[in-house]
Amino acid sequence: MDFIRRGTIALLESGPEHDKERLHPAVFITEPFHDESNTGVLSVAVVPISTTKSRGPGDPTCEIKGGEHEFIPEDSWVNYARASVWTLAEVEKEIRNPTTNRNGKFIISQEPMKGEVLQRVYAGVCKSPRTPLPVRDFYQFAIMAVEQNRKRQV
Repeated sequence: MDFIRRGTIALLESGPEHDKERLHPAVFITEPFHDESNTGVLSVAVVPISTTKSRGPGDPTCEIKGGEHEFIPEDSWVNYARASVWTLAEVEKEIRNPTTNRNGKFIISQEPMKGEVLQRVYAGVCKSPRTPLPVRDFYQFAIMAVEQNRKRQV
C-alpha cells in the first residue's frame, strides 16, 4: 500500500452508536513499520482529529484551524488519547473503494497533510500526556528506524 505514508490523512468512520457513519479526519503519523511487539507485521500509527464543536476544547497540545486541510473544515484538535496502531492488513481491509462499492472505515485523501500543521501533529505525539504509551513507543521506534535507514543510504 504505497499510498499509506506518514502524513496521509483519511476520513475515518468513528461516529457514536446512533450515527456510526459520521466521519472524522485521522492522520497516519508513521511510515509502515515492522512492529516487533505485534509479531513483526507491517503497522502504522494513526491519530484522530476531533472538532471543537462536537467535543468541545480537548487536548490543547495540537489545535488545527478549520481549512488548514481539505478534510478539516472546522476548528479542531488532535485527539492523542484515541491514537492507535493498525496493521497494514487492517487498514487495507477497511479502505472504502467507490469503484468496487466496497464499504470501509477509511476514505483516503489525495492531498496529504503538510508543512507546519503536520509538524505540530508529530511534535504532539510525545508531548501530549494523553498519548497511549504503546502508541508513543511505536511512534518513537518507527521514527528511529526511518532515520537509521536514511543514514545507511547516505
